[in-house]
Amino acid sequence: LWVGTDDGNVQFTTDGGTNWKDVTPALLVAGAPRNYWVTRVVPSRHNASTVFVTITGFHRDDFKPFVYRTDDGGMTFRAITGGLPDNAPANVMVEDPVNARLLFLGTDRGLFVSLNGGAQWLPFKANMPIVPVRDALVHPRENDLIVGTHGRGLYVTDILPLRELNEDVLAKDV
Repeated sequence: LWVGTDDGNVQFTTDGGTNWKDVTPALLVAGAPRNYWVTRVVPSRHNASTVFVTITGFHRDDFKPFVYRTDDGGMTFRAITGGLPDNAPANVMVEDPVNARLLFLGTDRGLFVSLNGGAQWLPFKANMPIVPVRDALVHPRENDLIVGTHGRGLYVTDILPLRELNEDVLAKDV
């Protein structure tokens, strides 16, 4: 069980809450700001040692995206913000339940997608307006990405084609 707080702490327990391990210092080493709101902590469905953390500083007039990944259970983190605009506070992260390299990030500047585990982000277009994205999930049966926005409502799209994209497919001629 992983938790993030509104004062910037990230902790986890492996024994039902009897003992907690604070991984906040590892986030700070990776460049995370101190005492900002943790908006999401997302353990991977594919690897128990992989966890994603999103942090926002909008309440302090800091609109940078803060998105981190650990692949060693929280001992170390690294920022995964390549391709994100500087004015896109991170609100929600979703990992595809089928393709571990397919990630979605909801920000105050719209939705972004990564096909390579967060190494690079691209704007998610497909008629998705540039609005604050507050929540998202991948429907487990329908292969749909469901996005909740602030002020525009709900957006649903099929992501099955994105699951099949990889470096080999992208390198081929159309």
